[in-house]
Amino acid sequence: MQLRPVARQTDLVIKKSNDETIVYDLNTNHALYLNEISGVIWKLCDGQRNVDDIRQVLNVDFGKRVSSDFILFAIYQLRKDNLLSGSDDIDNYLKKYWGRRTIKKFGFGIMHALAQPKIKTVTAPTAIVASC
Repeated sequence: MQLRPVARQTDLVIKKSNDETIVYDLNTNHALYLNEISGVIWKLCDGQRNVDDIRQVLNVDFGKRVSSDFILFAIYQLRKDNLLSGSDDIDNYLKKYWGRRTIKKFGFGIMHALAQPKIKTVTAPTAIVASC
């Protein structure tokens, strides 16, 4: 099974700011800040590309080697923040092919300490609260 993630496009307000992508989720009132590489990975999640395809594009665009594990970690974070569609397929794939192998390889603490891919979540006030 090849994972072909699809970026969620509905109920989102997307703004590009310098190298960051700011995504406001209208359903949860959360603003998500994706650094440059996370934003590019999210944009490349078009349902047509698999992880290897995404890795090849990143290697060319960033001029350095990006591992498949790194991309899967970004996909895991994007999934956790509800920025991908078809979440059951993604969850099943990550559990089966990625989770244990990667955590054993890098260690749980190191995976959380990685500076990139970085996604920050901020809760924003609802429109009615913001107008007060």
